[in-house]
Amino acid sequence: MSISKLRNQYLINILIISIILMAIYTALLMLKSPIVAVDFPIIIILITIVSTLSHLFLLKTASTSFLKFTNAFMITTTVKLLLYLSVMAAYVFIDKDLAKIFILNFTVLYFIYTPFEVYMILKQAKRIDHDKKVNTQKS
Repeated sequence: MSISKLRNQYLINILIISIILMAIYTALLMLKSPIVAVDFPIIIILITIVSTLSHLFLLKTASTSFLKFTNAFMITTTVKLLLYLSVMAAYVFIDKDLAKIFILNFTVLYFIYTPFEVYMILKQAKRIDHDKKVNTQKS
């Protein structure tokens, strides 16, 4: 399977998850739920963009070498975690009153998106590695 097909598969799936989460957000907003931050859509957009960029980088890395992919995976995971923690810390300084709800929402979204990201990239990296082995055996 080509990198562009794998990329498109990821983009479609992350878009579906994001739309479902926005629908849940809208429903909770209509119910005037106190557990939903006003910045919920911004969190979704941020996580979606960061996840997509890191996924594209990891796909390119997996197509070159599985060893490089492993290192890149650990680095991108660390960078994303530090970025997300920085965003949450910055929010605490900006708006202390709503910080608890923001951090709760961000954490919930993190634990929704992260397993999806890990599952997709590992599945696709294995597919790339398998396809490279099959193509090498044919040559």
